[in-house]
Amino acid sequence: MQLKWGDLITPTLILMAACGAAGSIVTQHFDEEAVAQQSKKWGEEKKRLVEAHAEREKHINDLLETERRDHTRDSENRHHHLVAYTANSKRVRDGLQTQLTDSQRSGESCIRRSADIAATAAELLTLAGEGDGLLQETQRENEGLRVENRKLVKQVTGLVDYHNDTHPQQIVVTSSRSRK
Repeated sequence: MQLKWGDLITPTLILMAACGAAGSIVTQHFDEEAVAQQSKKWGEEKKRLVEAHAEREKHINDLLETERRDHTRDSENRHHHLVAYTANSKRVRDGLQTQLTDSQRSGESCIRRSADIAATAAELLTLAGEGDGLLQETQRENEGLRVENRKLVKQVTGLVDYHNDTHPQQIVVTSSRSRK
């Protein structure tokens, strides 16, 4: 029996169609498995993201609560500080007002004392002028006395020289021991 080319084509086509169908079924099976695995991965990723979001939301809510408490405490502290500051400012203002009044009284007293001091200083300047006049007069008298003293020193020196010339003195030194 002799086979013709046409007789082989039909079984070959049937075999190819069967193989193609089998390959298609196998590919579809693997594709469905890959889709199932990918779907499982996506489900796990979604669950992880939901848990992370819930954890982040809890953390943010905790932070907000802490901030609210801190803000309330800080507001109360600022209020107490402001009340204390206001009371202290009133005390300081009253103290400064008292000091200002005292300073004004003291200033008037100082002005009176300054006028008294100025009068005393003028009196001292007058006395200093008189003292300067007396000093100059005393210096003139001292100069006159110096000149007179020089004259007297010359006269006394002349008299001493005259006396020494007229009354010579001899001094004799005798010694009981002789020097070797």
